[in-house]
Amino acid sequence: MQAVISAFRHFQSDISEGSDTNFKVTHITTGLAHKTYCLIHNPSGRKYIIQNLNPIFNFSALNHNLQLFEQAQKIYSEKLPDYWAKVNYLSVRNSDAIIYEDSAHQSWRVMNYVEGEIFNNFDKVTPQIRLKLADSLGQAIVTFGNIINTIPVNNWLSPLPHFHDLPYHYTYLQSVLNGQDVTLSLSQNLNVKVKLQSALYKKDNTRIKKLLTKIEARKSLVENFIEVDLVITHGDTKINNAIFRKEATGIWHCICLIDLDTIQPGDALDDLGDALRSIGNLGNENPKDINAVTIDKDIVTALLSGYFGVVTPEKLSLALKSYTKFLYMLSLRFLADYLVGSKYFSSYAGQRPDLNLYRAEVQMATLEKLESLTITI
Repeated sequence: MQAVISAFRHFQSDISEGSDTNFKVTHITTGLAHKTYCLIHNPSGRKYIIQNLNPIFNFSALNHNLQLFEQAQKIYSEKLPDYWAKVNYLSVRNSDAIIYEDSAHQSWRVMNYVEGEIFNNFDKVTPQIRLKLADSLGQAIVTFGNIINTIPVNNWLSPLPHFHDLPYHYTYLQSVLNGQDVTLSLSQNLNVKVKLQSALYKKDNTRIKKLLTKIEARKSLVENFIEVDLVITHGDTKINNAIFRKEATGIWHCICLIDLDTIQPGDALDDLGDALRSIGNLGNENPKDINAVTIDKDIVTALLSGYFGVVTPEKLSLALKSYTKFLYMLSLRFLADYLVGSKYFSSYAGQRPDLNLYRAEVQMATLEKLESLTITI
């Protein structure tokens, strides 16, 4: 963990000096893109989240957007709910930059720690609390959108172009299947090439072909893909990017959204659709048994209630279309990444070797459940 402490010392903080023994570093393994750590300064107890950033991002655009976000928080601060916690980043020493590049060309970012609860899914949360959390998450997505959209769309950049571009991800999968050398999904570095790992395709041929049949049966989702109502979005509203806190009154609030790398222009309902994808299935992306995949209609309607306030049939229809888009798109993305040797989505020691293929199957199974459900208001 020496590299983490060394990187932290390059950020503006009154505790960055002193012995390495003053710091404790813990690796957080829930993220799929960056390497994330919790750094604690033992003498003071102060905590920080420090991340070694994935080079797929355009760091210049990312740095620009994070600085804009700090401005947006200040502009909107008087309108924030009392329970809202601001997200703040440390600046690099002798600079206003938020991202630091070390001598090994590794990029780092440090966020002040926000105390609260983070859930990877709702399977171990009581049903009553689940609904409160889902409703609060819906409200938080609206609050976050209000913050970032205080600054005009044209002022923001795109650190991760094509992130939610469904035709892009479908084409990427087809290129992989055709055996082409392709730039790693979403990577800004055109020199990072990947290709189909034939041994993986052969080993899991039956499962892959079954999944591809289901993907092709829904190709109309790609052919009819239209982005409308361009706004600034968070871009990654999965449940473990939300921090919750229980007030003394017993009321739960989502107090902020974190992991702000993907703030960029996007469709107005993308953040809602991604959140639905994340919490609608209680097993989330990696359930113990794919046969346990289900959609909790009460959670879905609670999230929609928090987001819309009053849910009309038209709003429900739009939300379910966005939910469908994200389930389908993540199935494409997980499968494509598995086929090239899991170069985009991280996995850790002890996880199943076919993790990204399994994730792809889970997303498709959830989509099948959604297609068979009737959700009303």
